[in-house]
Amino acid sequence: MNESVIGRMTNLLGAASLALADAQRAAVEGASGEGAAAAAALVALDKYPGETVRFFVPILGLTQSGTFRLIDRLVDDGLVRRAPGRDGRTVALDLTAAGRRAATRVARARAQTMADALAGLDGDELAALERSLEQILARFPANRDDARHLCRLCDIEVCEGCPVDAAATAAGFPR
Repeated sequence: MNESVIGRMTNLLGAASLALADAQRAAVEGASGEGAAAAAALVALDKYPGETVRFFVPILGLTQSGTFRLIDRLVDDGLVRRAPGRDGRTVALDLTAAGRRAATRVARARAQTMADALAGLDGDELAALERSLEQILARFPANRDDARHLCRLCDIEVCEGCPVDAAATAAGFPR
């Protein structure tokens, strides 16, 4: 492919990525009434109940102290509760009923925003885009933490054959 085509594709992909990220961020922040990190935390806590704060650090892409402060705020807001962990030395996190409702709102808002972005494409275009996105996404996870971070807002129930999960598994990182 010639340089001008690659240059244009680079611009189109970059601009589309930013437009989708901005729209997604606005949707999840609006749905949660919180910042994007809190919205991602709610969805991640819904996917991985009973895990520790340390587990969520790489998923959220925050420092350990930043993750602790975020969880503290979600606990104070009545969205998350702490319980004794599996080994008695750790603290397990779980969503409250209000937290589950908030996580559901966030997931629905994200899904609707992405569906709206795809609405103008026909079946063949959607299939071609799906194949291209699978190839692009498979290049990103270097380990399981990367995969979880990349898919932190994903609905794992609908993503059968996830290319991110498959890439992490193929690289030798267990689920």
